[in-house]
Amino acid sequence: EFLSLFNRENQNVTFRSAEFLIWRYEQIPKRKYHLFKLIENGSMTGLAIIRAKYIYGLRCGILIDFCLLKKSKMRPKFFKVLREISKNNKLDILLAAIPEHTVEYSCLQKNGYYKMPMNFLPQKLSVIIRKHLPDCPPQVTDFSKWFLTFGDYDIF
Repeated sequence: EFLSLFNRENQNVTFRSAEFLIWRYEQIPKRKYHLFKLIENGSMTGLAIIRAKYIYGLRCGILIDFCLLKKSKMRPKFFKVLREISKNNKLDILLAAIPEHTVEYSCLQKNGYYKMPMNFLPQKLSVIIRKHLPDCPPQVTDFSKWFLTFGDYDIF
């Protein structure tokens, strides 16, 4: 239900389903991902997927995927838990790639996170779009309508 609602709330998003998350994050033998969910009143309203990795000598927690429903009220508590997880695992920094127009980005800023300098990234993150139909809807090429995270890139 959570993934279905999240997919509907975002116009252009990689379709997330339970099968996709299992394939993407649990069936990869060379990488270890940690999945966390936010439950409010018995319903899931948030998802965070974290991977630890050394980048430039720092032990980084990479927020690979981060999804919140707009109705979620417990965001500050969720961020507190993410900070505790980072601290308990001796992570130097927690990184995320979240579009600026999203609820998730606003929540990160409100909870003490800063926009990362682009030169800190191990490589540039690019998105390539190719329209195959002449009457393709305009929101397809409007990046303010897209929801992309590190999980949408093969390098993570």
